Amino acid sequence: MHYAAGALFRAGWVVGSLEILGSPASLVRSVGNGISDFFRLPYEGLTRGPGAFVSGVSRGTTSFVKHISKGTLTSITNLATSLARNMDRLSLDEEHYNRQEEWRRQLPESLGEGLRQGLSRLGISLLGAIAGIVDQPMQNFQKTSEAQASAGHKAKGVISGVGKGIMGVFTKPIGGAAELVSQTGYGILHGAGLSQLPKQRYQPSDLHADQAPNSHVKYVWKMLQSLGRPEVHMALDVVLVRGSGQEHEGCLLLTSEVLFVVSVSEDTQQQAFPVTEIDCTQDSKQSNLLTVQLKQPRVACDVEVDGVRERLSEQQYNRLVDYITKTSCHLAPSCSSMQTSSPVVAVDPPLSTVKTYHYLVDPHFGQVFISKFTMVKNKALRKGFP
Repeated sequence: MHYAAGALFRAGWVVGSLEILGSPASLVRSVGNGISDFFRLPYEGLTRGPGAFVSGVSRGTTSFVKHISKGTLTSITNLATSLARNMDRLSLDEEHYNRQEEWRRQLPESLGEGLRQGLSRLGISLLGAIAGIVDQPMQNFQKTSEAQASAGHKAKGVISGVGKGIMGVFTKPIGGAAELVSQTGYGILHGAGLSQLPKQRYQPSDLHADQAPNSHVKYVWKMLQSLGRPEVHMALDVVLVRGSGQEHEGCLLLTSEVLFVVSVSEDTQQQAFPVTEIDCTQDSKQSNLLTVQLKQPRVACDVEVDGVRERLSEQQYNRLVDYITKTSCHLAPSCSSMQTSSPVVAVDPPLSTVKTYHYLVDPHFGQVFISKFTMVKNKALRKGFP
């Protein structure tokens, strides 16, 4: 019941704040503030002395006139702007409406500029009203012709265009006149200092396309498309350090399964490491150095460290098999050999090589990247909490 009563009492202020009505609530609030200052400031000055009383009367009168002027002009301007916008919608001319909305964003800063903009838009609205009688039917006829419609549809389109043109004859001039009042009101408000336009804090800077940084969307769409667009947990800008000491701009893309190394200058993928087979650490002495270690099992090759292993040809291999087959029949296992169990020899683990890669990063972002990498790796290895 309390909320219902509050909503009923506040409904009047909500309706009065609508710009379509000129925001009369703002006018009443502004007038109230002006009247309050007109009596409050002289009274406060009277308690301090004759000089303060005279100053209070002056400031109170100034505040009263300022609030009355600001409230009245703001209400009239809002009402005119709302009327102009609604007339543009009722004209049924989408091109005219979009053009007016674009111009409406350019608020005048003085009375002269407001009059100039208002008169120019009024003139364009009048010309548009006259030209729309012919232009609207022709546009509808061209649209139906391009769609290869029947004669009935073409006639219907022409009649619809004539209706839009006639509607624009009445609505566009009214909208132009309201726009003149609106722009003049904005010019007076901004020129007299009763209202201030928002000031730009920073100057815009142009950035060439080749200097723009890459985004997550680009990486996902261009480079990770074949993997089904995996989730990119983090993209870290780094400096790739080659073995020769050369440095190139790059990026580390951390996904749920793979760590990608991208060269920004070449815009290509350089390497891809499974997160379960690498370790990512930050150098203890050099905080801006990120180290990635990849452990790879060593595959035995033909050339060993202790010598050269020769491959047998097919003829030699057949001779060796024939020799073993003929001599094996002369071998008989003895009792002692059958009773003695052969010793179990532990097999040495396969040798592995460790490859190390270095990247220069921002120390703070490097710590965040290591934390995310640890989380992703533990999740891939099913360690800790899911």
